Amino acid sequence: MRRVVRLYAVLVLLGPLTGSAQTQAPAFPAGTERVIVDVVVTDAQGRPVSGLTREDFRLEEEGTAQTIVEFEAIDVMAGADAAEEPRPPSSISSNAAPRTSPRVFLVLFDDLGLSPHSADKVRRALRGFFETKLRDSDCVTLVPSAGGAWWSGCLGEDRADLTAALEAPKGRRLPDTSQERMSDEEARRIDVHRDAEAIQHVALRYAALGLALPMEPGLEAAGTLTENLQATSAAGSLVRSIARDVYARARQRSESVLRSLERALLALGGGRGRRAVILASDGFVQDEALPGFRRVRDAARRSNAALYFVDARTLAGTETRGGPELPMLPDPENNYRYASLASEYAAAENAGSEGLAADTGGFRVSGNDLESGLGRISGESRMFYLLGYEPSERKQDGRFRKIQVEVRRPGVKVRARKGYYAGRAVAEKPTAEGPPPEARVALDALDERRAIPLRMTAYVFGNAADGRARVLLNAEADPAGLTLAQKADRFAGAIQSYSTVAARDTGEVGQKERALDLGLRPEVFRQMATTWLPVTHTYELPPGRYQARMVVVDRDSGRTGSVRHAFDVPLLQGLRLTTPVLTDTLVPDRDPDAPARAVPLARRSFAVGSRLVCSVDVLGARLAEGAPQVEIGYEVRRGDGSIAARADPRLLVPDAKGTLSDLFRLTLNRPGEYELRLRARDRVAGEEAAASERFTVVAAPPAASEAPR
Repeated sequence: MRRVVRLYAVLVLLGPLTGSAQTQAPAFPAGTERVIVDVVVTDAQGRPVSGLTREDFRLEEEGTAQTIVEFEAIDVMAGADAAEEPRPPSSISSNAAPRTSPRVFLVLFDDLGLSPHSADKVRRALRGFFETKLRDSDCVTLVPSAGGAWWSGCLGEDRADLTAALEAPKGRRLPDTSQERMSDEEARRIDVHRDAEAIQHVALRYAALGLALPMEPGLEAAGTLTENLQATSAAGSLVRSIARDVYARARQRSESVLRSLERALLALGGGRGRRAVILASDGFVQDEALPGFRRVRDAARRSNAALYFVDARTLAGTETRGGPELPMLPDPENNYRYASLASEYAAAENAGSEGLAADTGGFRVSGNDLESGLGRISGESRMFYLLGYEPSERKQDGRFRKIQVEVRRPGVKVRARKGYYAGRAVAEKPTAEGPPPEARVALDALDERRAIPLRMTAYVFGNAADGRARVLLNAEADPAGLTLAQKADRFAGAIQSYSTVAARDTGEVGQKERALDLGLRPEVFRQMATTWLPVTHTYELPPGRYQARMVVVDRDSGRTGSVRHAFDVPLLQGLRLTTPVLTDTLVPDRDPDAPARAVPLARRSFAVGSRLVCSVDVLGARLAEGAPQVEIGYEVRRGDGSIAARADPRLLVPDAKGTLSDLFRLTLNRPGEYELRLRARDRVAGEEAAASERFTVVAAPPAASEAPR
C-alpha cells in the first residue's frame, strides 16, 4: 500500500501569484512512500515569484538529491471571496455543505504562559490581525492553552463572535520579581544538565543582590565565592534547589502548551490549502527530553500546517520576565562572562517555541516587525508550489530526515521545513476521561465530518437551578450513514455520540457523551428515512453566547459525522418565550390525564398537508392578585412577506403547576419558505416578548426503501 507523508516547506509570500492548479496527482507504484513538500517563493523585496517550473527546484533529503515526480502551482485565493458568501442566520446547522476555506488559521492563545498585561497586548495584536490581514472567506479557530473553550468560525459570518471570543482567555502567569528569581533557561541548564557555569552565574547574581549564600567553614565570602563554588556544595545546593522548583513549573507549562499545540494541529486536518497555527506566547525553552516537541513536529507534518510564534515579550509596553535591577554588576571585570551569559540565556528563553516555528516552516514574529510579520503569515497561506518525491532511503526507522529546498533562480529567498520523521506517528494515549482521540479530533476540527449526515439545533427551555436554563441539543442523524443490520423484525445497530458546549464570553466548556443501541421496527426505519434518527444531549447553562459541537460515531463501521451550531441563552429575567417547538410529531405524556407532548426536532422541513403543532412556554410574567395576565398571538408569513395564517392575541390560562403554555396547530398546503412569528404581552408589567422560527413546506417525499446501507 502506498503511504503518503506530507511535508511543509515555507518561503515568504506576499501578494497575488498566478499559476496552474492541477487537481489530478500522478499515480505512484504500490509500496512506495511519497513525500509532498509545500513551497512558497519570494524575491529580495518579499514579492512572490511566479512562473516557476519543476526544473527550477532542487530538493535534497539528508544531502542526497531527490527526483521531483510531482509538481503543482496553487493559488488558493483565486476567486475565493467571490465564491464564499456568508450564510444567512438559521436556527439549525448541518454538515451537508462543507465549511472549508482556502485559508485556515488556528490561533493558540497561551494564557498559561502570558501575564495579564502581556495577554492584553496579544489580544490587541490579534484583533488587528483579524481586521486588517484576513479576508471574509478565511476561517479561524481560537484555542486557549489552559484548556478552556474553543471557538471556530469564518470571518464573513462569525467576525463578531471571533472578536468577542478573544476576550475570554486571561493571562495567568505572574512574573517572578523576587530576589531569588531565576529564568527558565537558567533553571533548565542547572536542573537538567548540572551546568556549573550556570550555577556560578546565578550565584554571582544572588551575591550581588545581598542574598546570604551558605558557605563551607573556612571559606571567605568575599573574593572566594565563585572560585570555590564547585568545591563547596552548600551554595551550589541552594541554587540547584531553587532551579529544581523553577524548572518544574516551567516544564509543566511547556508540556501543557505542547499538548495544546499537538491537539490544535491535529484538529486542522490535512488538505492542499495552507493551514497555519499562530502561537501567541512569551515562549518556552528548548528541552528535547520532552516528547511533546517531536509530537508537535509530527502533527504539523501530518496536518500540512506551519507554526508561527508571535513573541509577546517583544510587544510594545509588555514587561519582560525580569525582576528588580541589580544594584551592582556581579562581574565588573567580566572574569566569569556574566554579561555574555546573561544575553545568551535571555535569547534561549523562547528557543523552544522559536525552534518549533522554524522546524515546521513558520517563523517568529516580534514586536519590532509585528505589522509586517502578521502580514507575512497571511501572505504565506495564499499561494504555494507542491513538490512530490519518493525518498531514495525507504527505511521506516523513526529517524529525523533533513530536507533542503533550493530554487535555481538568483535573488530569491527560501525558507523550508527542516525535515520529517520517517516512521509511524506517535500514537496518542487514550485518557481515562473524555472521548477517544478520533472523536476528540472530530469535535475540535473546523472542517466537519460528513460520513454521517447530521443536522442540529438548540432548544432553550425553562429555568433550572442557580440562574441557569435547561438547554436541549437536538441532533438528527441520517440512518443511511449508519450500519443497520436486519435481525428478526428489527434493524439493529449502535452509535456513540459526544458533544461539547463552549461559552464564548467566559471560556467555560461542558461535555457529554451518550451511547445508543438501536433496534428499529421496519415502519420506524422507513419513517426515519425522512425524519432521521434523533440524538439529544441536555445541559444547564447560564445566559450567554454558546457554540455547540456534536459528533456521532457508527460503532460498527467507524463512520463519523460532526456538526457545529451557535446559539444564545437569553437573560433569565423579565418576560421571555422558550424556544418554540414546531413539529409534526406528538407523543403521549407520562401523565395519562395530560395532553400529548410536542416532540422537539432539528428538522425544519415538513410535507405539504402535514398537521404541524407549535408548543411554547411563557416565563417571567408578573402576578396581579395572584394570577398572571399574559396574552399571546402568532402569524405565519410566506417567503414574500404575505400572511399565510394568523391568530389574534388570546389570554393564557396557567395549568395546575402554574405554567403558562400555548399549543396550537397549523396545516399548510402550499410548498414554500415560511416564518412563524410569536408575540406575547404581559398586561400587568407592560412587557412584550417575541420569538420566530423559519421552516419549509415541501412536496410529499417518495416512499423510502426498507434496505439499510
